[in-house]
Amino acid sequence: MKFLYKNLLLILLLVLTKMVNAQLVVTEISYNPPESGTDSLEYIEVYNNTGTTLNLDGFSIKDAVVYDFTGTLAANSYLVITKSASAMQAVFGINALEWTDGSLNNGGEALTILNASGDTIDHVNFDDTGAWPRQADGTDGNGGSIELCDLNSDNSLGESWKVSKKTAGVLINDLVVFGSPGTSNQCEVIPVAIVTSDFDLKFTPSDITIHVGETVRFQNKGGNHNVNGSIQTYPDNPVGFGFADPSSENWTYDYTFIKTGVYKYVCDPHASFNMVGTVTVKTLDITSSFREIPQYQQLVVYPNPTTGKIILEGERAYDIIQVFNTKGELVQVLKPNRNWDLQVDLSQVPVGVYFVKATAGTKAYLTKVVKE
Repeated sequence: MKFLYKNLLLILLLVLTKMVNAQLVVTEISYNPPESGTDSLEYIEVYNNTGTTLNLDGFSIKDAVVYDFTGTLAANSYLVITKSASAMQAVFGINALEWTDGSLNNGGEALTILNASGDTIDHVNFDDTGAWPRQADGTDGNGGSIELCDLNSDNSLGESWKVSKKTAGVLINDLVVFGSPGTSNQCEVIPVAIVTSDFDLKFTPSDITIHVGETVRFQNKGGNHNVNGSIQTYPDNPVGFGFADPSSENWTYDYTFIKTGVYKYVCDPHASFNMVGTVTVKTLDITSSFREIPQYQQLVVYPNPTTGKIILEGERAYDIIQVFNTKGELVQVLKPNRNWDLQVDLSQVPVGVYFVKATAGTKAYLTKVVKE
């Protein structure tokens, strides 16, 4: 009995210690994004749940990755650390901080946050088995991060985590990227558009445009209707969707569009009344977010578009010039030895969109270049 009593006290002490120390909580993990080769979109999101601004000086992660926190984090705010800040900016449009070493194991591993005294304030041993979300759920290489759905739940338990349902509106290797780094977690599907059918024998709105990975809710408010976007009816649809049996009930039908293109659909009982609609699915312009980064100044290059070499305008003494693709991967580095020798040769890179970043001291200059 004494042994059992001691064990219960130890468990209670551990629980209370976690509750007291949980100043900075791991709330989202992207450990195996849908990239080929280097996983530049690996990231860890942490959250300040103290209710006050938290001084992060001396805080650190030293196991799965290596990162030393600095500065402060406001109450109820998120901070994202990542393998590639430029990749996070390109895909999610957020400012993230890069860890200094390491990467996240695709099979799971420990993440421990230490405070300035070296005490453990949060510990998550994430996995891809057991109660943890798995590849079949949409994570671990299939596009989605994993998120702590209830920020007050125990993040050491796999059942507290689910795959993110927040789309980035971007396709990588034909998979939709899902995640909400730096913002509130979204563990449930939230329709981005609602299309209604009614006694007027029409879909309202009949034509909509959404981004890849977003969900449309079709709902019936009167009449005997269905939604038929099958390949048999519309062979040019990217994939088939809908349901076949018309119903006069107040039904609701949700569909998540994970391929780009134009989808046509019809209400079969009222096809002769032209009760039809379309859903156009696009990807977000993942290059546009760079134009809104305040710490970057405009870099002027010419010719743009280019088939080969570009020249950087101006007479700045740049320390380094870097070229990134739209996934944030570094494809070229140039360290000029003369401030007037500012040519970058893109003839060997594939056709596409690139970002050229030039750094001079503490200032950074950026522009988008199209390679034809």
